Amino acid sequence: MPVKHLEIENFKSYSGSQTIGPFKDFTCVVGPNGSGKSNLMDALSFVLGVNQKDLRSQKLQELIFRPPSQKPSDPTKLSASVTLVYGESFEEGAKETRFTRTVTPKGTSEYKVNKKKVSKESYENSLSDINVLVKARNFLVFQGDVEGIARKTPGQLVEMLENISGSGDYKAEYEKLKKEKEDAEAATIFAFNKQKGYRSERKQYKEQKDEAERFDSKLSERSTLQTEFYLWQIFHIDNEIGEREEATGELNVELKKAEATEKEAEKKLKEAKKVSTAARRNQTAVEKNRVTLAGALDKMQPNTIKTQEEVKALNAQVAKDEESLKTLKADAGAHDEVLAELTTDIDGLTSAEKKLEKEYEAIKTQGIGLTETLTPEQEAEYEKIREEAGVKSAPARIVLAKEVRALETARAKAAGLEGDLKEVKGREEDATKSVSELKERSSNLTSTLSTIEGELKKAEGDLKKVEGHVKKSGEARESIEKEIVEVEGKLREARDDKRRSKEEEKLNAAIEALKRHYPGVQGKLVDLCKPTQRRFNMAVTVAAGSNMDAIVVDTKSTGFECIQYLREQRVGTATFLPLDSLKVPAPYTSERLRALEADGRYRLAADVIQCEESVKKAVLYAVGNTVVCDDLDAARELCFGKDGKADNRVKAVTISGGVISKAGTMTGGLTNESSKAAGRWDEKEITALKQRKEKLEADRAKTSKAPKTSTGVSTAAQNNVAQLADELRATVGNLKNREQYTKSDRTFIETKLKEQEALLKASTQQAKKVQKDLNDAERVVTGCFTEVEKARTVVKEAEDVVLQPFREKTGLNDLRAYDVAVGRAREEFVEKKAQLRQHRAKLEAQLTYEDGRDFVGPVANIEARLKASKDKLSAATKKESTVTDKIAAAKAELAQSELELAEVSKTENSNEKVVKDAQKVFADAQSERMQISKSMNSEDGELERLRGELHEILQKARVEEVTLPTKKKGGRGDVDENDEDDTTQSSSQNDSQSQGTSQNSAVTDSTHFSQSDDRKVKKDKRAAASIDFGSLKAELKARLNSDRDEKKIRSVFEQKLAKIHADIEAMAPNMKANDAYEATGERLKESGKR
Repeated sequence: MPVKHLEIENFKSYSGSQTIGPFKDFTCVVGPNGSGKSNLMDALSFVLGVNQKDLRSQKLQELIFRPPSQKPSDPTKLSASVTLVYGESFEEGAKETRFTRTVTPKGTSEYKVNKKKVSKESYENSLSDINVLVKARNFLVFQGDVEGIARKTPGQLVEMLENISGSGDYKAEYEKLKKEKEDAEAATIFAFNKQKGYRSERKQYKEQKDEAERFDSKLSERSTLQTEFYLWQIFHIDNEIGEREEATGELNVELKKAEATEKEAEKKLKEAKKVSTAARRNQTAVEKNRVTLAGALDKMQPNTIKTQEEVKALNAQVAKDEESLKTLKADAGAHDEVLAELTTDIDGLTSAEKKLEKEYEAIKTQGIGLTETLTPEQEAEYEKIREEAGVKSAPARIVLAKEVRALETARAKAAGLEGDLKEVKGREEDATKSVSELKERSSNLTSTLSTIEGELKKAEGDLKKVEGHVKKSGEARESIEKEIVEVEGKLREARDDKRRSKEEEKLNAAIEALKRHYPGVQGKLVDLCKPTQRRFNMAVTVAAGSNMDAIVVDTKSTGFECIQYLREQRVGTATFLPLDSLKVPAPYTSERLRALEADGRYRLAADVIQCEESVKKAVLYAVGNTVVCDDLDAARELCFGKDGKADNRVKAVTISGGVISKAGTMTGGLTNESSKAAGRWDEKEITALKQRKEKLEADRAKTSKAPKTSTGVSTAAQNNVAQLADELRATVGNLKNREQYTKSDRTFIETKLKEQEALLKASTQQAKKVQKDLNDAERVVTGCFTEVEKARTVVKEAEDVVLQPFREKTGLNDLRAYDVAVGRAREEFVEKKAQLRQHRAKLEAQLTYEDGRDFVGPVANIEARLKASKDKLSAATKKESTVTDKIAAAKAELAQSELELAEVSKTENSNEKVVKDAQKVFADAQSERMQISKSMNSEDGELERLRGELHEILQKARVEEVTLPTKKKGGRGDVDENDEDDTTQSSSQNDSQSQGTSQNSAVTDSTHFSQSDDRKVKKDKRAAASIDFGSLKAELKARLNSDRDEKKIRSVFEQKLAKIHADIEAMAPNMKANDAYEATGERLKESGKR
């Protein structure tokens, strides 16, 4: 039955419905690059059930045609289908069968046979009816397989042909029949041998049978030991996982409590800050009010002093006037009595004088014992002369009395000025003290203001610094988060090439073991080098070919040892590249080709590969002198020349993966295997992306930290830049308020200081003036005293003029001596007489004065002055009372304001303490939460590690086919391998599953061990729970106290397994020896019967 034609609709580069055909017995499709040859082959492969991974696409949706205007990221509403029309013959009317496969917009496949929807299995069965075996791939030769087929050995070619023809399905039966034929021939031959030969052969088989039994015993022992080893590992890992999960659960409960506590502490901290801010504002307002009241009170003080002084002066004036008025009225009332008394007193003094004279005469008559005495006549004359001298000296005495009064007046004035000076000095001292205090207060305020300004400048600098840091960190954080999003996007877009077959995993594990055992093993070539740019990935992959997976070793002997190790471990096959014996192209040939780089379209493959110098030789061996070209045209020009004739016999590969060999053959198009191989270098980039993401996340965490500042802040603010900025703004606001109020206080103090300095200046000037007046008064006193002395001299001289003739007459020149001789009597007489006369003179003068006194006018004047003074006093007293009341009220308000300030300050301090306590509680809660979170992260990390180990051990047990006892019915058996995730089942049942699902599965596979609810973790947990550990010895179930115990037990197991493995490897058993032995025995019996 031939293929008649293909019907293609919206498949790859074919837009709309296209019919390709009819096809003949031999059809060749030719065309330039990009004409759709490969897409036609893909359409034929697609409709015959080939998986999308072999169709040069990662997802089925990529097979749907997309118009040039549609972006690759835009969803499509189209579907693609390919129909293969298969007929019995090319004749018209021949029976046809239509095979249709469709790709829906969702990326799933639908299968139809003769336009009837069927399952994939039915579809493949229908294809098998026309001898198209999808699994055997017997219907066409795929791209890239030609060279592989050409390199196959005859045995491999036979095996391939048997698979394609289907004869391989009869291999077991063929082998069985062949064996029966050989056995029959052997039986016929042995039938003619002697019985002795049978016995010898039977003995030989007996030995082989015993060796096979020993081999089976060793295998059973190894299986039992492996089962026990894996049971021991799984038991302890599963127990530790349970303990860790229980601890994680407890930590989760503690974390929730800690988070609730932290949230409550944060809430309380915010409330405390709110209350503290309100209290701080209230304190600021009260402080401002206090300053205003204190300023108003200070302004009232000068008026108070002035009013008090005025009242004091008026009180003194009123008291003086009242006293004067009282005296005048009393004098006016007793004026007549005074006159009578004065007359009586004068008369009495006259009588007293006469009596005194008589007494003195009587004393004189008694004798005083003088040689020269005055006669009574002379005494009388002497007295007359003395009186006359007194009369003569009376004007001088009046002058003397006047001078004495002037002296007394001057002294009184000087005394008054001294009082005034003392008072002015007191005011000056008070003003000086006030000025000093105000200057000190002004200096303190200036110092405080300077401190506040310094703190404000520092706080504003810190705030500016923090705000700049916030801005920069915000920009940095935004940039970091943007880069994190980009990195995460790249990680999501990364293809899942991490799944490997059991053989690959086993081989990779063996390579790691080789590295541990043999230091000369470098690793796979693909892991030791990397293209310089991603666009060279495909070219380098194609250029290196199978050598990409070759293992680089230092010497050939190391390679042989590694081959022997792989053979012993039955891992598989691998290619080794010994660095000491590799042959690489001669340098001059490489330099000749390297000169082509000047063209810009060519470069040596070795030059676009990064690697260590130690493995450079292996890279040169793998790629040789292969030239990487930009496109196929450049490769043709290099290999065939511009005229089409061979010019350079070199191997050329294009960036897209095309190859022109040295023989001139060309291979175009890509296979899925090539794409995957080229993408293996992306694993390193994925690792680098993950590391970059971790670093970016760490940098993002650093952006939230606050910079160091010189301004004192809370502990919580030191770890949070936003809270630090808020506290600094509050600090700047408070400092500005303090600065404003301090400036206001200083302005008020400076104004008051100017007033007190003016008062001090006025007091100083007044003191100078009073001092000058006092000096003048003292000079006047001194002058008056001199005048008094002069007046006394004049009085004496006047008396001497009268007394001199009497001295001459009596011969008593020394009247003074006479007066001394007369003694005390005369002195007393003279003194008393003088007193009496002086008193009488005063009384007479007073009588004259009293007769001429006017009491009416002075009393009226004093009363008028007294009334005016009292009126002024009343007004001043009222003014003083008003000012005093205002001051008292101002003082009361100030005192109340100070009390209120003290109260609000106390409240503010209390609130600040509450804030600090709340900050401490919040910091402690935050620290506790972070500690618990850290412990949880540690536990999660350990859980992830343990789950990974459990998964690895279970996978390894499946790969090594270790029998693990289960709790299921039947007692022993493998852990259920059918408990696969939905993605694996779907992949095994439906090869058309979209690549997007595979990507999502890849992401899950890479992170599932950290998620307890992941299906793979659950699967491993169910698998571990289904294992029966009853056969495990009690000592192996004992808890491991340290890593040393675990390593010790593991070492014992490994040593035992190694010994058994060595014993098994040393054996070469014939596993059919038992059958042969029995058969030989039967033949021996038959021979004996014959």
